[in-house]
Amino acid sequence: MKKKLFIAIAIFACVTISRAQLSWQQMIAAPKSYRCDDIYFTTPKQGWVISPFYGYARIPKPGQIYKTNDGGVNWQLLVDSSKTFFRSIGFADSLTGWVGNLGDSTSTPDTIPLYHTNDGGHTWHPVTNIPSPHPKGICGISVVTDSIVYAYGRFYGPPVLLKTIDKGATWTSIDMSPYASGLVDAHFFNKDTGFVTGCIGNPATNQQQALILSTFDGGATWQTRHTSTRLDEEVWKISFPSRNIGYATIEYQGTSLNINTYFLKTTDGGLTWTDMPFLAPGTYYDLQGVGFINDSTGWIGGDPCLPTYKTTNGGTTWNPDLSFGSRTVYPDCYNNSTQGVEINRFRVFGDTLMYGSGFTVCRLSAPLVPIPNFKASSTLACQDATVTFSDSTINTHVTGWQWSFPGATLATGSTLADSMPRVIYNTPGRYPVSYTASTTKGSASITKTNYINVVTSTAMYNTAFTEGFETATIPGVDWSVSHSSPTGKDFTVTNSTAATGTKCVMLNNYANTPGDTSNLISPTFNLLAIGSPVLKFSMSYQQKATTNVDKFQIFSSTNCGATWVSRFARSGTALQPISVTGQSTTSFTPSPNQFTTYTVNINGIASSTNAMFRFCFMADEVNPGNNIYLDDINIYNSTVGIETIEAQIGLQIYPNPTSSNVNLVFDLSEKHNIVISVIDMLGRVVETNPVQNYPSGQTHLTINNKANYQPGIYFVSIDVDGQHISKKIVVQQ
Repeated sequence: MKKKLFIAIAIFACVTISRAQLSWQQMIAAPKSYRCDDIYFTTPKQGWVISPFYGYARIPKPGQIYKTNDGGVNWQLLVDSSKTFFRSIGFADSLTGWVGNLGDSTSTPDTIPLYHTNDGGHTWHPVTNIPSPHPKGICGISVVTDSIVYAYGRFYGPPVLLKTIDKGATWTSIDMSPYASGLVDAHFFNKDTGFVTGCIGNPATNQQQALILSTFDGGATWQTRHTSTRLDEEVWKISFPSRNIGYATIEYQGTSLNINTYFLKTTDGGLTWTDMPFLAPGTYYDLQGVGFINDSTGWIGGDPCLPTYKTTNGGTTWNPDLSFGSRTVYPDCYNNSTQGVEINRFRVFGDTLMYGSGFTVCRLSAPLVPIPNFKASSTLACQDATVTFSDSTINTHVTGWQWSFPGATLATGSTLADSMPRVIYNTPGRYPVSYTASTTKGSASITKTNYINVVTSTAMYNTAFTEGFETATIPGVDWSVSHSSPTGKDFTVTNSTAATGTKCVMLNNYANTPGDTSNLISPTFNLLAIGSPVLKFSMSYQQKATTNVDKFQIFSSTNCGATWVSRFARSGTALQPISVTGQSTTSFTPSPNQFTTYTVNINGIASSTNAMFRFCFMADEVNPGNNIYLDDINIYNSTVGIETIEAQIGLQIYPNPTSSNVNLVFDLSEKHNIVISVIDMLGRVVETNPVQNYPSGQTHLTINNKANYQPGIYFVSIDVDGQHISKKIVVQQ
């Protein structure tokens, strides 16, 4: 009853949404493969898609399982296998499901035919309670109710049908060899009445004929409803848009390209089937997926080299439907076509929503309001560099673009209505970008604040640098952040722990998106002025499990982020420092003694006058590990040591930030020659205190912002007996 009630509600909702023209579109964020063999949705929003392990292909492709919770807008990779030929998938509810494996040792090293999950597809386990006869592979899964499920295969045998009436607690295995040689697909109207497709004959010698069987007693007995008169054929997929009208595709299994192609149609509920020509005589097409949104309108796909075809008159005529989009050139296409998206499975919800899986995932629906997004060729750029923007809107096909670039000028030939405008930023700083995407259904806008970071060729820091994140804002003047996934995590300042002090920076990888890349980007440094520079930082991290392969790298750039060079790298178990032991399945917060200090060799860029660093964290592509924490990022002269200088002079700066005066306090144990300069963001010296032989004892110096300073960021450069350190101060209104 629960299953029937849901379907009724879903159909009503879809019917009342819109009667606008339906159209297909590729889901931009969906996975792409040689062919995504199957797709399954428990609701219009929640679904899974699978692609097989292609170890024998020119470019091997792993077997993968993805999940979406928003109707295909975003997808999460759950399984990445180097051995399993995922062939079919079905779910009884949001947590319980099954996936079938082809189980052919010539195609995959995995010979387990069926797996199950109880956590929505995150973990899978072999189904071990299958009685004899034991199938070698499962080509199709039919979920009839939340307890009754059929699984069957393979398309070239042996033909075995599995059935459970208790959600997989027990299974019945039926030998189908008296009726068929191979099984491919099925459609069940209820627990007792249904159809299976496949072939009869010997596929090994190309003697098989296309076959449809029916049952009215839950699979106990079967009747032949159709057998083709031609050889080397197989009924591949079946679709019933209503109780009486049904369609099925006939796939030709041979190699000839000069044959007649057919599909099947029934108008009496499947009791009889009629051969119907698909394309013109002698026109080859690899018929696989079939789906109808109503009795008259439907699609047939499957050919990797030719477009998907559409009919609006119940199959009397067929025409190419190019709204499915295109693919990269398939390496085995005889015509180098990009139109064959190879749809192998259609899934229908009501009469206004359908999904198809093949080269990628496509969706048929009424035009949707866009979910706008965009990308920049680089979010970090040198002053006067050109940045190119491009639309990455999801949910629909964009027909109009409108941009806003505060602080930038359009490059020659670009307009604010271009799909890929080019702009130039002439002044250093951080700038927002706004974008409006328009469709026939409507428009929507997005603004990304502090999105573009333009840096000057003059380094922000010319002397030693210390960052303990006690006063830092991220993103802020010094630090910028970015991540690769719309749902990924950014580095943020936290006061939950620290290596020293009370704050540090952390990445919430515990709740991160698999495969996301997060970046923390530093200000720029004149390493030549620092002399013999070294980078030192403290880090803490813990795995959830020893199988986690999170990665952490530090990159350097000397050209405003145009190119990066790796300077430090850790991954997997090596990423977890020796100060942290074991793994934890709860969110990790370290104690101060669980931080480990690392030193990074940057001698290779010691002569750079404008260097910057990118702290890059890459989450495990399947199962991200735990949180990572960074603290005490220091750059200083390795022959002196920044800690030594500050200890010598006992430096304190307060209040900071300030709206009045800034006090510099030196607690000196002996006399020192000290020069103090205050520098603005453009590198201009605002004031300098002359060389003084500061006496021992505590000494105060006051910077009066009312006299010389506008609100903003300034750097106090302190020369102590020829050694340098630099501190940031923030002057407020």
